[in-house]
Amino acid sequence: MNGNAGIGYHSSTTGSITGCTILDSSRSITSSWNSHIDISGCRLIEGDFNLTISDFSTASGSDNFLDRGGWASIRVTENSETIDFRNNNIHIGGDWFVYCQHTNNPINEIVNLENNYWGGADSTAIAEGIHDFIDDPDAGATVDFIPFSTVPLETERMSIGDVKRLFR
Repeated sequence: MNGNAGIGYHSSTTGSITGCTILDSSRSITSSWNSHIDISGCRLIEGDFNLTISDFSTASGSDNFLDRGGWASIRVTENSETIDFRNNNIHIGGDWFVYCQHTNNPINEIVNLENNYWGGADSTAIAEGIHDFIDDPDAGATVDFIPFSTVPLETERMSIGDVKRLFR
């Protein structure tokens, strides 16, 4: 899938997304307004935000590959609820791996991003790529990324032809 739309869950919807590839979408996958989304085995590449969770929504997932988000690979906004996103490969996008941004009533929720591979083994470099309550109390959430994997995690294997198709 290419373009602006991506996949969105909105207004109390619930569902799973499995085995997708979304390339160059403004908002690759979004969960908002009391929705829940479970994502597994997906490749989200070069979106402005590869994953956005907002407005009392939840997200979970594993075995995903998030790479080169234009601004941030994961964006958490506006009173998000439970986020449990483990065993993924998350690479820095733009300035941030994760950007937490709350404009109403910061509540310092915990965003569980443990056991992910962040493109290296330096916890200081990972922390510098995460904007959360530690950097700004108005961010409203703290990202828990420790423990983390120091090596890439195995995700869906692709043939050379599959990789080439990503860039056509």
